[in-house]
Amino acid sequence: MDIINNLPVNIFDLGVIGIILTSALFAYARGFVQEILSIVAWIGAIFTTFYGFPYLIPYGREIISIALVADIAVGVLLFVFTLIFLSLITKGLSKKVQKSALNALDRSLGFLFGLARGGLIIIISYIGFDLLIPRETHPALIRSSQSFKLIKPASKELIELIPLIHEEGWSSNPTKSDKRKSTKSVLDIISPSVEGQTMGKKPEGYSSGPRHDMDKLIRSTQN
Repeated sequence: MDIINNLPVNIFDLGVIGIILTSALFAYARGFVQEILSIVAWIGAIFTTFYGFPYLIPYGREIISIALVADIAVGVLLFVFTLIFLSLITKGLSKKVQKSALNALDRSLGFLFGLARGGLIIIISYIGFDLLIPRETHPALIRSSQSFKLIKPASKELIELIPLIHEEGWSSNPTKSDKRKSTKSVLDIISPSVEGQTMGKKPEGYSSGPRHDMDKLIRSTQN
């Protein structure tokens, strides 16, 4: 325990390093091609389930009488079978690469990919932790760690890449100034300024001649 206390890093730093290295070693063993194709397989399974689910619902409800159970079963089975099928294809392709002269390059790129993936996992986990727990109550173990100096700015950069999310809430919520600007724009459209009218200048009315004629017409109608 004294050895750990004398280290420039704390337990949180060691945990971060452990997660990143585990991800890197796992990707090194599998290879870069298999890691990328695995992601493609997951995306393909999700899209297949999303688009194929409506067509398979009637068949599922014919077998299972409870609609909710039938829908869940259809979605799960479609996703699992699609993922297994695509995973078999990706595994076959990755084995061909590993047996070729590109094996060393494939594993080296896989190791780098694993490092990046491990770091991304840490950053996303911190963003979720920061959203659930107030920043003032974060454990001192995290705030005093060396890795926190990298995780915090990296999380801010990642959040800025997502257009709808900011640290203080959703950017789609208009501010008061934005509301005032939009209201002013609407009012300008509804009641546009009179062409030729300037500030401090009264609008021109009828001249004395037409006004006198109108008065005579009104008197004649009253008599």
